[in-house]
Amino acid sequence: MKKKAGLWTLALLCLLVGCSSNGVSDSENAAEDKGITQMNEAQDTTSQEENSANLLIGEKVITTIDMTYETIEYQNSVTQLKEIIEKHQAYIETSNETTNSYNGNSNRTEAKLRQGTFSIRIPVEAVDDLLADLEGNLGTKVSEQIGNEDATKQYQDTQMRIEVLQRKEDRLLELLDQATVIEDILAIENNLSETVAEREILQSQNDNIDELVEYSTLYLTLLERSRISSQPGSTMPFWERAKEAIVDSAYTFYYWLQDTAIWLIYALPYLIILAVIVLLVLGVRRTNWWKKREAERASKNRQPSRYQEKKKIMAKRSDKKEPKEKDSE
Repeated sequence: MKKKAGLWTLALLCLLVGCSSNGVSDSENAAEDKGITQMNEAQDTTSQEENSANLLIGEKVITTIDMTYETIEYQNSVTQLKEIIEKHQAYIETSNETTNSYNGNSNRTEAKLRQGTFSIRIPVEAVDDLLADLEGNLGTKVSEQIGNEDATKQYQDTQMRIEVLQRKEDRLLELLDQATVIEDILAIENNLSETVAEREILQSQNDNIDELVEYSTLYLTLLERSRISSQPGSTMPFWERAKEAIVDSAYTFYYWLQDTAIWLIYALPYLIILAVIVLLVLGVRRTNWWKKREAERASKNRQPSRYQEKKKIMAKRSDKKEPKEKDSE
């Protein structure tokens, strides 16, 4: 009886141990399945984010900005520009200042006004702040254009070629250390120099991309104006447009008078020379005219004496004929 009781107890314990082991294994399998599912979901999310990022824009983005400003106080605007550039730790790469005769306009209201063009390199993190400072201090903004160029693929392709060339360079250096024949050494050195030159060229290209990415480029044109007028458009009322047209016309006439006066000043020596020549010609012609007139008067005064002489001659002839007639009688 006791043996049967012991057997039943042993069987019950085995059954309990088996059930517990099955429960533990099932819970572990469930936990593993849950972890794998979460890992797959995380990988899918990461891959989706990477794909969306690749579709939008890459790591190496080159930003280029073109802007045009108009100002009445040109020199003051240039000073403000330099202060803003220094404030944001940017620098002027190139600059050029010219004086326009017509400034691209059909009239001459903008004659002899200055125009400055600047190529400015700006740290990429300071671009927005610098543009905001220009908006309020430089003058009136006429145009703005911002462009982004994604150079990531080009950069990665170049970097892969650099790595390939670097490995080739390492192998050539190993072969150069092992070479003993002069012909082999010369051939390896020539190949090595070509490899190094090609790698350095590619590295300089990537360095240039890094610089363009770290510093955005701003091409700024600053135009000097005699006045800043509103651009007429469909949204401007008629009377405002008429007012602007009248003011512009007055400025045009004002500057036309100035241009005329300046032209006369430039042409004054030539006008004086021309006036002297005209006076000399008129004086010579007047002198000749007076001489001719005096000669005509003198000829008229001499005509009666000639007539009288002719009359005397006729009288003498008649006197000679009378005695001959008397003798014949």
